[in-house]
Amino acid sequence: MFNIAIVDDNKSFLYHMEEKLRKEMYSKYMPFYIQSYETAEQLIADLSEEKTYDLLFIDIRLDENRNGIDTAKQIIERLPEIQIVFITYYPQYYLDVYEVPHIYLITKDKVDALLPKALDTALKNYKNSGSDTLVIRTNYETHVIRRKNILYLEKKLRQIIAHTTEGNLTFYGSFKEIPAQLGERFVRPHKSYIVNVDHIEKIDRRFVVITDGSLIPLSRTYGNKLLDTLSGQMTEGEDE
Repeated sequence: MFNIAIVDDNKSFLYHMEEKLRKEMYSKYMPFYIQSYETAEQLIADLSEEKTYDLLFIDIRLDENRNGIDTAKQIIERLPEIQIVFITYYPQYYLDVYEVPHIYLITKDKVDALLPKALDTALKNYKNSGSDTLVIRTNYETHVIRRKNILYLEKKLRQIIAHTTEGNLTFYGSFKEIPAQLGERFVRPHKSYIVNVDHIEKIDRRFVVITDGSLIPLSRTYGNKLLDTLSGQMTEGEDE
């Protein structure tokens, strides 16, 4: 799920931005979520409730008490991986945006032409963020999942179910090939499961307990490898 936030105190422009973004995202065949905010305070309040975003479009000039540049600085402290796109009517602010890492600057008089380019840049960065994402392609859609959000994967006949912190995704693929795509943070405790070791809460003789409460069966065949992996990670941490 690609999560987008828009902050602008102009209701009419905010509506136009959201409609334009929805149209662009539908053409990408990629799951997304968009939330619009008329004030920066509304966005910051949502972040305090653990809502997260991958991309932020924010007006540079919001109101007398806040500007988009200072707000972006505050948000980056909470979400270091977020991508920022600044929006403005006022060319005198062009140099000020370099105080904050950002990927694009859109002038409101050219939003229809520049927004697709900014979005393409953000999606390219998101998909090419190396080992941070898993790209799943089906017949009709492409899904990009952040690996840190994957709890575990489950094989059911020819289907694979990705259980994530944002919900579940079912697709078809080769279960044997997935561990190589995911990396060393993912281990098989059972022939039908692959778990993210960062989301393991505890292990007993029969089950691996995931942070969401799921119980994953632990088999003899795969159990020793899982325990060896966790032991190795604990040893490395102690050495540090």
